[in-house]
Amino acid sequence: MYCKNCGSELNENAVACIKCGCDPKKGINNCPSCGVELKPEQIICVKCGVSLTNQTNSNNSNKAESRFPIPLVVGWVVNVVAWILFVATFNHAIEISMGLLCAGCVFVGYKHKQINTPAFLGLHFLSANNLIYSSAFEAVWMFAWGFGLFGNFHF
Repeated sequence: MYCKNCGSELNENAVACIKCGCDPKKGINNCPSCGVELKPEQIICVKCGVSLTNQTNSNNSNKAESRFPIPLVVGWVVNVVAWILFVATFNHAIEISMGLLCAGCVFVGYKHKQINTPAFLGLHFLSANNLIYSSAFEAVWMFAWGFGLFGNFHF
C-alpha cells in the first residue's frame, strides 16, 4: 500500500504514514496502488491503471450505507403512539392513517436491520427486527379495522 498523501510505501495495516504522519488512506496527491504523484483532475492512474473515481465513490457510499437518518427510537415511538391512537378511537380515518405510519415503521426497522443498529437502550425486545414484526402486525390489524373488514363494530 502507498500513502495517498505523500506516496511512501507502507505496510497494508498501517494506520498512519511514518513519513508524513497522515492517514495513508486519505489524501489525493498519490495513487494508493502504486504511489505515483497524481494531478487533481485525473480519474485513472497513468502508471498502474487503477480507477481513482471508484475509490472516492466507494468510501462515500460506505459512509452513507452505515447510517440511516431516522433513529430506531423514532420507529418505536411512532409505533407506540399509533397503537395508543388506534385503541383510543374508532375513527376509520385515524385507523388507516396509523396503519400507514406503522407500515413506515416496518421500513425504518428494515433499514436499521440492514446496517445492524443495536437495539434501543440495549434491550433485545426493542430491536430493529422486533420493530419490523410488531409494526407489520399492527399495520395489518389497523388496516383491517379501518377498512371495515370486521364490520361496523362499536363498543
